[in-house]
Amino acid sequence: MPRALRFLLLGVLAACDSKSAPPTADLTADQTAALDQARVLVAVGAKAEPHQALELLTTAFGPAPRHAEAAFLMARAAFRDEQRPRCTQALDAYFALPAADHPDWSAEAWVLRGWLLEREGRFAEAPPLYAKALEIQPRYGYAMFRTGNALAEAGDEAAALPWVERALVERPALLEGHFLRAQLLRRLGRGEEAERATEIHRLVNQAGDNGASTREALQEKFAALEQLETRLPQWVEGRLQLARMRTKVGQGALALQQLTALLRERPVGRDGWQLWIELARVQIGNASARTEFDQLLGAAPDLPTELRSELRALAARGLRQ
Repeated sequence: MPRALRFLLLGVLAACDSKSAPPTADLTADQTAALDQARVLVAVGAKAEPHQALELLTTAFGPAPRHAEAAFLMARAAFRDEQRPRCTQALDAYFALPAADHPDWSAEAWVLRGWLLEREGRFAEAPPLYAKALEIQPRYGYAMFRTGNALAEAGDEAAALPWVERALVERPALLEGHFLRAQLLRRLGRGEEAERATEIHRLVNQAGDNGASTREALQEKFAALEQLETRLPQWVEGRLQLARMRTKVGQGALALQQLTALLRERPVGRDGWQLWIELARVQIGNASARTEFDQLLGAAPDLPTELRSELRALAARGLRQ
């Protein structure tokens, strides 16, 4: 489960009478710099500094920005910094001037609204807000997960489970999703399934990017990814990580074999195909790799036409005579 964020819904935003955010060209140099820095500081990762981002944006734009991106970034930063009133205020400012060309911002903003209600214990009120996020982005896995979490907290385990499972279809490595699924299965009396779900949760946790670089930690991650290749085959990124690790430990032939199986089985992005090209060039040579690449690409499922063209160009450069 995610780390607990304790909020009480207290703040109210004063009315904002502007109906449109100023374009970026109208921002001051200080505001532009604050936006640039805030984008980095609220990004997911070890270097995130939400408190610093929040203060930068407040100094540059005030507590209720009349600029859509500034308001959105402020809401995200305040949420992560556990400052509920400032998050509420920033969300009100954002929804006064939502960014029509960034539906992902609006979807996340609705999730933050619902999550604030969950933190207040108002679980039954949160799912309609997550539904608004899903109207904007129907495949928003985290909105699905939070719907399941709110329903579970409200005591409706049977209704919660399908939402959590839908979330895991979209985000197979969502750690808190596996944890909640195991809990729900146990509460519903499905013990054997719960044990399997608990084991997958343990393996996903071990395979996660926790920053550890000791030999023991890397061995544990490698072993977890090996097991997840069959237990959670829909986690494409995990299988790509495993192929990279196998290559580093001298298992290039096995990495190529299993990466080839992945490309035949599931839609894989550019990085996966590029890794295949690099492995195939070393393991079977350019000529054989070109032939197999053409066969793989021809049979690949659900690849957009634009990506197919890009991959052909990538292979032409990487598998030259």
